[in-house]
Amino acid sequence: MLLLGNVLANGMNAGAAWSFLGMTMRLAQSLGLHRSSTTDARETATVEDNARTQLWWAVLWQDSLLSISYDRSSSAVTADCPFPPLQQPGRGYTYHEAMYRILKTGLDTIRNRVASQTIETRLVKCGDLRDAVTRARDEATDHLRDLSRCKSIVEQSEYWMLYLHASFMKSELCRPAISPSTAKFDKDSNLRQQCVDYLINTVEAFLGVANVAPVYIRSWAVTHRGLSSALLLAILGEPVRSTRAQTLLKDFIQVMTTASSSGAASELSAPIQRSVSALKKLSATESRTPKILEGGTGAAGDPIFLPTTEPTDLYAANNALLSYDESQFFIPSPLSGFEDESSPYALMDSIIFGGGRPMA
Repeated sequence: MLLLGNVLANGMNAGAAWSFLGMTMRLAQSLGLHRSSTTDARETATVEDNARTQLWWAVLWQDSLLSISYDRSSSAVTADCPFPPLQQPGRGYTYHEAMYRILKTGLDTIRNRVASQTIETRLVKCGDLRDAVTRARDEATDHLRDLSRCKSIVEQSEYWMLYLHASFMKSELCRPAISPSTAKFDKDSNLRQQCVDYLINTVEAFLGVANVAPVYIRSWAVTHRGLSSALLLAILGEPVRSTRAQTLLKDFIQVMTTASSSGAASELSAPIQRSVSALKKLSATESRTPKILEGGTGAAGDPIFLPTTEPTDLYAANNALLSYDESQFFIPSPLSGFEDESSPYALMDSIIFGGGRPMA
């Protein structure tokens, strides 16, 4: 059922994948996979116990990917069950062990968004979750932290995939900082810049995956993370401020254009073609020239640009897409009040999914 759910998700049947996941998760819970079978802390888990735990985390893995991709509540009653036992105690997390912890953070992120709390409290919680993602990668095995330590294609693929998921999750946790309605709580703009940096890292990781093992970009979860990050960077006008972002987006467009033109027509090609067209349009019509901070340079030697306001960025993005059929996109007005994270993310979703979110 998990494999069938992946097929549905990769085929862009979002509603069917979501519904099928709910049925899969209820079946897993009816089998008690979400509960530890050992009743005493001194008991040693059996091989069957470990297999059950791994299967439950495979369910949570799919739940986390769908929840974050489509911004929906988790189907799981709880994600607080124990992690599977470490395969190499003292030698760092394997790829799957690190991913379990990152995906757990994703489910906690979804719950944090819907919890009744002040924006200040939510931002503090986001910081704690971001630290948890950082620890998951920092405590992983050598090849997952350092590309030069990779000795095979598999290890290189795991490095880039973990880099992609960790960077994307951090960008999601910084997501409130690029919403005009919450920008006032980010006094020094550090959180906003961190969000942008994580988006750039996600695109870089996607290109790394595509270069090492192109087959992985057939996964909608992987493609969606690359597409959404690239679109947000273009919508926010980051290629103007960062030569690194500009170069990565150019390479990203090339990779996606090649992938969409070489593959057979399918449901997946529609959002890819729509997103690539929007990226080309945004890049071609970008004409803003923000001021350079006098004497300021970034870590990579790039000049630091003074940030423009969000309404200006969105107006430019809207104008770049005016030639599209209005029925294809829902373009939010920059004067509409911006409830929570409705501005750049609403525009991004409308481009990818063609008129709004895929599920009511």
